[in-house]
Amino acid sequence: MYPNFATGPIYLLTSDIVEEIYTTALRMPFIWLEDVFLTGFVAEELKIPREELGELGTSKRPKNKLMCHLERLVAVHDVNFTAQYDLWYNLNHPNKTHCTILEEKGSDDLNDALQNLMQQLQSQIFISTFQCD
Repeated sequence: MYPNFATGPIYLLTSDIVEEIYTTALRMPFIWLEDVFLTGFVAEELKIPREELGELGTSKRPKNKLMCHLERLVAVHDVNFTAQYDLWYNLNHPNKTHCTILEEKGSDDLNDALQNLMQQLQSQIFISTFQCD
């Protein structure tokens, strides 16, 4: 039976537990499912609570519009290799990206919510907890 674990394209950790997770993971038998291994078995060993937050926020922007919003994103998911390279290139060469942003709503709210959560929760792994029976 697997312990509860965080699943999804991203999960967030507070910085104070990263080294402890790493050193504990080195001593444990490895399984190839990193989310189950790190946020399930290793977190269970360390008695780190996991918190269900549901969906933090998603963008329904077309993928070709992501170039203009890269610096505001926490994660990008479900893009092919070519799109990943294009996103990386544009993030590292911002002067090559021509964007006109007329109005942007929601990203400040998401950033504020993440900052608030990180201050309130200490030593926790959170996002999408899933239980296998």
